[in-house]
Amino acid sequence: MFDCTPDVSHTEQMSQVIRYVKRTGDVCEIKESFIDFIEIAGKTGEDICQQILEKLGVDDLDIGQCRGQSYDNGSNMAGIHKGVEARIAERNELAEFVPCLAHSLNLVGVHSASSCQEAINLFGLIQKVYCFFVGSTTRWDIMKKYVKTNLKGSSQTRWSAKHVAVNALLNNLPEIAEALEEVKQTSHFSEAKYEAGYLLTAIKNFKFILNLTIWANILREINRVNIEIQKEDIILARSVALMDGLLKTLQKMRHIQWNIG
Repeated sequence: MFDCTPDVSHTEQMSQVIRYVKRTGDVCEIKESFIDFIEIAGKTGEDICQQILEKLGVDDLDIGQCRGQSYDNGSNMAGIHKGVEARIAERNELAEFVPCLAHSLNLVGVHSASSCQEAINLFGLIQKVYCFFVGSTTRWDIMKKYVKTNLKGSSQTRWSAKHVAVNALLNNLPEIAEALEEVKQTSHFSEAKYEAGYLLTAIKNFKFILNLTIWANILREINRVNIEIQKEDIILARSVALMDGLLKTLQKMRHIQWNIG
């Protein structure tokens, strides 16, 4: 199992984990061990596959004995023609590909929201509010006078971060409005005054508040399932049941009257 992510120095790192069966007498146990972090030189399926194979060789792990491979669902990793999983399968057809369920759920959310202009506008405005305050220590201090919990940015890819960002804004909307009003009235910079006024008008808009409330409900359900499916003791049957339940819940939300009181 390999997963890529940038570290604090913005260097792309790939974590290496192996899952194996340990046999003790007649007892078999499934074990999982972290092996290493690998610095990634290229991002194509071919580049990453070559680095994986080289690392397995260094670790004296025979790819021919591999019976499964698991990565996120990015095209360079999971692509059926040129992705890492396809290239590994060319060398060992018994290495069955199992996509990361949490990442798959995340991708569904990302692509769903990107197809809805209202969602694009909502998350874009949330990010603008966050960036406005975080872009100045003076504005951040003003915001902290009114808001007891920190605002969060709306990540483009991590839906757990969107859940936190939406709740932080929704639960502190009146206080954030007061902070924006103070910036508008007291700032010595015309650009900051203008932007504070623009954001203040935007977050008081009924459509924005309605969309914020709707997405808070949607993201609450997605986040609940996302947390469950990443637990160490989760089993396949439970994961399937959780995903099926989430689908039914979201479908029900589309057809029932919203109770937002």
